[in-house]
Amino acid sequence: MSVTSPIKTILVLAANPKGTSRLRLDEEVRDIQTGLQRSSNRDQFRLVQEWAVRPRDIQRAMLDIRPNIVHFSGHGVGNDGLVFEDETGSPKLVEGQALARLFDLFSDTVECVVLNGCYSEIQAQAIAQYIENVIGMTHAIGDRAAIEFSVGFYDALGAGRSVDFAYSLGCSSIALAGIPENLTPILIQKAVKKDLALSSITSPSRDKKIELFLSYSHADENLRDELVKHLTLLTRQQVISTWHDRNISAGTEWGSQISQHLETAKVILLLISADFLASDYCYDIELNRAMERHEMGEARVIPIILRPADWSGAPFGRLQALPNNARPITTWENRDLAFENVVKGIRLVCEELLREETVREIITGGGNYIENAGYTDAPKERFGIHDVFKTYGVPTITFVEPPDFHLIKLALIQPGVGVVIEGPSGIGKTTALKKALEEANFTNESLQVKTLSARKSEDLSKIETIQQWHNGIVIIDDFHRITTALQKKLVDYLKYLADNELPKKMVIVGIPSTGKRLVSLSFDVATRVKRFKLGRVADEIILKMIARGESALNVVFDRKTDIARSANGSLNIAQFLCFHLVAREGIIETQQSAELIAGNLEIVISEIMSNELSLKFEDTVRCFASLDNYNERTCIELLKELARDPEGFLSLKHIKDSRPELNDGISKFIEEDYIQTLYERCADSSNFLLYDKHLCALIVDDPQLVFYLFNTPADRLITLAGKAPNA
Repeated sequence: MSVTSPIKTILVLAANPKGTSRLRLDEEVRDIQTGLQRSSNRDQFRLVQEWAVRPRDIQRAMLDIRPNIVHFSGHGVGNDGLVFEDETGSPKLVEGQALARLFDLFSDTVECVVLNGCYSEIQAQAIAQYIENVIGMTHAIGDRAAIEFSVGFYDALGAGRSVDFAYSLGCSSIALAGIPENLTPILIQKAVKKDLALSSITSPSRDKKIELFLSYSHADENLRDELVKHLTLLTRQQVISTWHDRNISAGTEWGSQISQHLETAKVILLLISADFLASDYCYDIELNRAMERHEMGEARVIPIILRPADWSGAPFGRLQALPNNARPITTWENRDLAFENVVKGIRLVCEELLREETVREIITGGGNYIENAGYTDAPKERFGIHDVFKTYGVPTITFVEPPDFHLIKLALIQPGVGVVIEGPSGIGKTTALKKALEEANFTNESLQVKTLSARKSEDLSKIETIQQWHNGIVIIDDFHRITTALQKKLVDYLKYLADNELPKKMVIVGIPSTGKRLVSLSFDVATRVKRFKLGRVADEIILKMIARGESALNVVFDRKTDIARSANGSLNIAQFLCFHLVAREGIIETQQSAELIAGNLEIVISEIMSNELSLKFEDTVRCFASLDNYNERTCIELLKELARDPEGFLSLKHIKDSRPELNDGISKFIEEDYIQTLYERCADSSNFLLYDKHLCALIVDDPQLVFYLFNTPADRLITLAGKAPNA
C-alpha cells in the first residue's frame, strides 16, 4: 500500500513599495512556479502568492493559508527590518523581533522561512529562535543572484531534497551563473534540528571552509585578536577557519605546527607593522614561504597594514593590501570601520576561492562549467576587446549603475535645475551621465544634448558664449579647468535657468569639491542645483563590471577579486587591467568556446608600468619629485600621499595639519609656486596634475597617474629625482 506524502504549501509574500528601487519580483516568482511544475514531485507542492503585502496581510495569510514554507521577496534594510507596504503603497518597515513573535505563533506548521531581501540576516537570526530553518542575506543581493538562488533552492525541494541540500544548490546556482554573491545567503538552523526532508533522501550540509593563516608579530597580539573578532561571522557561517601560533597546544612542537598550517592554508594574512618586518621568523621563514605559495597559485597572500611602517620594496610590496589604499588600521579614527573594510576584502577573496572549488568539482566530474555558468559555446553576438574593456572613452557593454543612478535620471528631467556631478577621475562620472541621458530618453536630436570640455580650446570659446546659443542640455566637463571669471559667469547663468524653469539645462562635471566651488562663487546657488558625489566604487561594483565583460567575450578570469582590489575603486583602472589580461592571452574578440584567463596579475601590472605608464608619466613624476632640494623629501612625500588618497585630491592645508614635519616644505611649495615651475619644465604634466590655488589642493586628473604612483616604490621616486639616498 502506497503512502501519499502531505502537500507542502509555499506562501510567497512580495512587496516593492513606491519610492524603492524596482525589483524583478514577478520574474522570481514565475521561475519558482515553473521549477516546481516541472519537478517530479509537483503534486506535493501548492504555491500561493500575495502581492503588495502590508503587515496585516501577513498575519491574515498565515491564518488562512497555513503555509509550511514562507518566502519573502523584496527589500531589506538591515537593523531597521524588512520593507513591506502601508495603506498608500509607501514603504513600511517591520523589525525582526516583530516577525519572530509572529512566526512563534505558527511554529507548529512553518518549517522553513526564506528572506530573499538585502541585509535580512538580522531578521533571519530573530526568526530562527522559533523556526527550524531560516535563510537570510548577509549583504545586499542583486536581482539576478536572488532569482538564481530561488530557482536552485526550489528546484531541489521539488526533486525531493532536504532544505540543507536545497540551500547549498541555491548558493551553487549563484556561483555557476558567474555572480560573485554565492556566499550572501546564509542558512540558520535551531540548535535542536527537526528534519525538514521533503523525502527520505538527505544530504550533508556544506562543510567547505577556507583556512586562514595569520602571520604576525607578538607585539601586535591585541590587533590580531581584534581582527579575529571581526572575522567571527565568517567563522560562524563556516566560510573560514582561522589559525595562528597561539592555537598550538602545550607540549606540541611549535615549528612543525606552524609549517603544517602554512602549507595547507588557502589564504595567508600578513599582519604588517615595523615589528613584523623586524622579526626574523616572520620575515625570513613565514613571509618567504607564503610568497612562494602565492607565486605558485597554491594560496592567496593578503598584506594587512596594522601600523605605519616603510614596507616599500618588501616581497609583498606589489600585492594589494588591506584596508583600502593600504591605510594603516591604527591611523583610522574609527578602527571598527578599518576592520570592517579588511573583513569585506577577505570575504570577497573567500567567495572567489569557493567559487573556484565549485568550478573544479564540475570539471573533475566531466561537467561543462561554461555551459552551467551561463556562457555559451556559440555566442549570439561577437564583440571586440576594445568594445568590451575600454581603456578610454565610455563603456557600454560593461556599464554598471552607480548607487544614485535613478536620482541622476530624475534630476535630468527636472526643468531648469542645474546638475553637478563631482568625483575623482576615472570612477565613471561621464559614463553614468551619458547612460542616464539615454535612459531618460534624451536621445532625440531636437533636444540637442551637447558635451563641451574645458580641456579643448575650441570648446572653451563655445562655453564663453553659451547664453547666446544654448538650447536643450549642455554638459560642461572638466569645470575645474575653467578660469574663475568664466566659472562665476556660468554660476550666474545656472541660477537664471533655475529661477525661470526654462526648458534648458546645464550639467557640470568636475573633480571632488566642485559643488563647494560653486557655492564659494555664489552662496545662493546651493538651492538651485542637484549635486551628486560619485566616489570610488565598491569592489562588488567592479566585480559586476568584470562579469559582464566575461559574458561578452566568453572568457573567465580566475582571480577577479585581485583585479578589483588592484583597481582600488576605479572602474577605469579595472577596465584597463582586464583589457591587458585578456590581450596577453592573445584574445581580441568574443571566443567561440570559453577561455580561462589565468594570467599573473603582478606580472601584468609590472609590464603595464614599464611599457606604458612610465612613458606617459615618468617625466612628470621625475620633475615633480625634484622640485625641492637634493636633501629634501617634501615633493616625494606629496606624491606618496596622492597615491594613497582615494579621490586623487590632496589638500595641502590638511597635510600641513596632519604631518607637521612637512610644514616648511609645503609652505615653500606654495610660496615659490612650484607647480608653475613644473609646468615650465614639463608641459605635458598639466594634463595629469593640477593645483587649485583657491582650494590649496593638488588634483590628479588621470586615474592612471594614481595607479602609477601607487605601484612605484619610494626608493624608485628617489632615484628618478636624483635625490640623496636614504640613510
